[in-house]
Amino acid sequence: MSDGALQTAHGRTVGPIVVGYAALWIIEGAFRKWVPGSSLLFYVARDGFAVLSIVWMAAGRRTAIRALPWWSAAVLLVAGGWLALQSIQPSAPPPLVLLFGLRSYLAPLLLLAICWLHGTRRELDRIALVLIAAAPLQLVLTVLQVLASPSAFINRQVGGAPNIFVNSGGVVRATGTFSAPSGLTIYLLVALAVALSWTLTPGRRAAGWTAVTCALATTALSGARGAVLNAALLLAVYLLQQTLSGLPGSVRRVAGLAALLMIALAVIQIALPEVLTSFVTRFDQASESEDSSSRLFDQVTLYLGELPTMLGDGMGARSNAGIALGSTAGWIENDSLRWVAELGAVGYLLSLLRTAAAALLTVLTFARLRSAPSESTLFRAALATLLLLSSVNGTPTNEGAFAVLLSLLVLSVTDRDSPAPRITVRSTEGALR
Repeated sequence: MSDGALQTAHGRTVGPIVVGYAALWIIEGAFRKWVPGSSLLFYVARDGFAVLSIVWMAAGRRTAIRALPWWSAAVLLVAGGWLALQSIQPSAPPPLVLLFGLRSYLAPLLLLAICWLHGTRRELDRIALVLIAAAPLQLVLTVLQVLASPSAFINRQVGGAPNIFVNSGGVVRATGTFSAPSGLTIYLLVALAVALSWTLTPGRRAAGWTAVTCALATTALSGARGAVLNAALLLAVYLLQQTLSGLPGSVRRVAGLAALLMIALAVIQIALPEVLTSFVTRFDQASESEDSSSRLFDQVTLYLGELPTMLGDGMGARSNAGIALGSTAGWIENDSLRWVAELGAVGYLLSLLRTAAAALLTVLTFARLRSAPSESTLFRAALATLLLLSSVNGTPTNEGAFAVLLSLLVLSVTDRDSPAPRITVRSTEGALR
C-alpha cells in the first residue's frame, strides 16, 4: 500500500476513535443524569469503546504487537500480578469490586496507547476541536442550571435525585453535561488549556478566543473554587509566557485577555448578580472555616505520613463504585491516600511517582517558557495542576480527563507527521506561535 493510502486508512481509523472517546467523556454524564436506566451503560461505555477500537484495529492488521509501547506490558504485568495476590487475601473484597477497581487504574491508559501508536497532529486537532465545540454548550447549561432550583430536571443527579451541591441563596453548583461539579471543573481545566493555545494559532484565533470567553464565564458561574484556581494558574502561565516571549502581538494578547476578564465579570455582575454573590459568599465561608493553603498542601503530601500494608485493601475497595458493589471499607476521596489504602506498597510507590511527575512537569513548564511551544507548555501546566490538585481516577469523568490531557501532551511533544509517535527534540526557532 502506498504512503498516501496508508495515511488515508490511518485517518479514517484513528480520527473517529479519538473524536468518539472525547465526545463520550463530555456527554456520558448527561446520559447518566437525564436518561433513566443508562447510568451503568455509560459508566463503562467509553472504556468499552476504546477496548473494542483497539481490538478492531488489531484485527485489521493496523496494529503490530511489536509496536506496542514497552510500558504497556509492564503495566499489565504489574496490575495483573497485584490483582491476583490481592484476590487471595482473606480480607479481599468481592471479585467484582476488584475488577471495577482494576478498570479505574487502567482505563486512562487506553486512549494514550492509541495515540502513542497511531497519533499524529490530526488526532490532537480532532480532540481539541471536540473540547472547543463543547465550551459554548457548557456555558449555556451552566447558566440554566444556576438559575434553576436544585430539584429541576436540568439539575438532576445520577439516579434522579436533586442536586445536593448548593451554595448560599439556593444557587446550585453547576455540573454542565457532567455527573458532578468536579467533572465540569476538570473539563474547564483541559478546555481552557486548549482554547488558550488556539488563540496563538493562525486561522483558529477567533474560535480560541470564543472558547476562552465561554470557559472563563463558565468558571465564574460554576461555584467551584477549584475551577477558579485552575483557571488562575493557566492564565498566569499564558500571560508569563507571552510577556517573556517578546514576539509581535504578545502585548496585544496580554491586554486583550485582561480586557476580556474585566468585561466577562462586568457582564455577569449585571446579568446574574445573585449567582456571583452566592459564589463570593462560598469563598468567604470556606476561607473562614479552613486554611486553604494547608488544605492544598495536605492534598499533595498527606499520603507521605501513611504506613501502607503490603498488599492493601484491594483495588476499588475504597472507591464509591467499590462500596456500591459490596466493599465494606470506607470511601477515601484523595487519590494518593486511596491508592496507598487500596494497593499497599505499590500504591505508595505510585503516589510518589505521581508527585515526582507533577514536580517535573512544573519545572519543565517554567524552565521552557521561552523555548517550548505554547501549546505543550499549557498542556504541561494543566497536567501538573491535575496531578497536584485533582483526581485522576476517582470517577469515570476524572479518568477521561486524565486520559485526554495526557494524550494531548504526548501528541504535542512527539513527531506529529509520523503515525508512530516518538519523542523528539524540537527546534526553538519560532517555537512560540
